[in-house]
Amino acid sequence: MARVFRFLAVLLVAVGLSRGTAHAAPVLNEFLAVNQGGLADEDGESADWIELHNSGPTWFDLTGWALTDAATNLT
Repeated sequence: MARVFRFLAVLLVAVGLSRGTAHAAPVLNEFLAVNQGGLADEDGESADWIELHNSGPTWFDLTGWALTDAATNLT
């Protein structure tokens, strides 16, 4: 469970840092952490996942962004 909270903390910080930009920031729409068989991906695995929504009228460049569950490895 600590891993899930660490993952969410890193994710929320990353989304929060983007608020100072001149364009719309992506919105964290949904997430599923500790997926224990509820939803399977194309490989049949029950992976954790997030959904981002672009709330602005233009595209949002996610180059350089990363998701992690390890505070010591942010990429």
